[in-house]
Amino acid sequence: TAERTLSLSDGLRVIREVGSGLDYAHRMGVIHRDLKLSNILVTRDLATIKIADFGISRLDDDGRSPQLTTTRTGLGTMYYMAPEQAADASSVDKRTDVYSLGVVTILISFLLIALFLVVSSLTGRQKTRAIEDDSGDPQFGAGTPAPAASGD
Repeated sequence: TAERTLSLSDGLRVIREVGSGLDYAHRMGVIHRDLKLSNILVTRDLATIKIADFGISRLDDDGRSPQLTTTRTGLGTMYYMAPEQAADASSVDKRTDVYSLGVVTILISFLLIALFLVVSSLTGRQKTRAIEDDSGDPQFGAGTPAPAASGD
């Protein structure tokens, strides 16, 4: 099967949908506590975007639900978590999920910028050899030669 390249508008749509999903979870009183790229599931056609792995989530119910964490325990994925979550995962609220969404947004942005720079550095011949999906849209992926180093 052909691979699909994520465009800027696709990336923004993923971020917007994940933000909407988090908003819904928060309105239902659920704090995810481990939002990261690998917990965002996207179908190839971008028709479905879901937040996965609520395994360490908790209810935001003012301490009435059983605690999975104890004071001074960090829980989640370090690179995505807010500083206060790293210090004490038992006292987090929806703002820590928003922080993690910001990290995800930055990572998606960096990936899209890197992809743009790689594709824009390809020569016309390399672009012609880029993989095409069923619709005929050029895609950069497996089988496409890496761009030549500049300065040659």
